[in-house]
Amino acid sequence: MDRPIIFNERKRHEKQRINEHQRKYYKKFKKIHGFTYHSLHKWVHENKERVGVCSICNQKKFTEWSNISGEYHWDLNDFQEVCKKCHKKYDIETGDIARKQT
Repeated sequence: MDRPIIFNERKRHEKQRINEHQRKYYKKFKKIHGFTYHSLHKWVHENKERVGVCSICNQKKFTEWSNISGEYHWDLNDFQEVCKKCHKKYDIETGDIARKQT
């Protein structure tokens, strides 16, 4: 008799699935671009000043860096400061989410 999967186990399995997907994406990203996704974002974080205002909705919120072109160049002007909500919406509209899921 199989015991039912409790909520925490399901959550853990889901987290493992997402982490595996991310590992594959980042490995593919490095193979395509020749550098890691995290190294580029760390460089942007260290070299571009954050003001805490979303460049899309113009609200003062916690912000993060979003790549504009989707080509990930070492160019500070290719990144915009956006809130989490606008970042997700922008990635869906520009197709960046689709690239991450392949």
